Amino acid sequence: MSHTIIFNQTVVKFNRLELNSVLPEANLFLGFHNDQYLLFYQAGDNNLTTTHPRHGREVVKRSWYVLAGGQKWQMMSHVVSVSADCEGGMLRLYGQKDTLPESYIRRVRNLAETPYSTDDVAKYLSFQVQIFKSEFVKVFRGDNVISADFLSRYSWSSIDNQDEQYTVLRPLISIQDAFLFFESSIQNKLQKSGRLIVVDGPFDASYAHDFFVCSSKKSA
Repeated sequence: MSHTIIFNQTVVKFNRLELNSVLPEANLFLGFHNDQYLLFYQAGDNNLTTTHPRHGREVVKRSWYVLAGGQKWQMMSHVVSVSADCEGGMLRLYGQKDTLPESYIRRVRNLAETPYSTDDVAKYLSFQVQIFKSEFVKVFRGDNVISADFLSRYSWSSIDNQDEQYTVLRPLISIQDAFLFFESSIQNKLQKSGRLIVVDGPFDASYAHDFFVCSSKKSA
């Protein structure tokens, strides 16, 4: 039976004070009272294979993804929902024949207790996400002065000649982009139709084991 294997995971923390420094003059309805988090993971379907770039053996093909973000409880809420796939054997941690939902939840919860900074993880991962102008403008709750200032800092493109315009945020390398990413709540709408999401990371994360938690010691 086909199932998804999670090879590596890491949790990134965005400090609320750094996020709020982007817009210190903002009204009270903007800004964050809690740190924000993102969970990245490397996974692949057990039925799809490729050649390992280092030792040349046939291995499971895998890619990097972002699962969820927001406050820690919001991220964990998504994790709990996804853990249901473990019950039916559809989701497993690498090296495990079966993964219990509570084992998967516990693994991520442990990661969230010792998260990494954006500076640490940006050495190994890149993350780009599309934000639409309608989502962007809503961030500023009708404050046209601040909204216009921020709009002018980005270049905007259209999708196939449609009215909706977008720009691309890079939250791991720009605290301003991270502010907009979390303040617009698009971390809860990552599956919006047509949204571009690109996560790039190492195929073999063994050399960066301090930043990625692999499910098993054996070679992947």
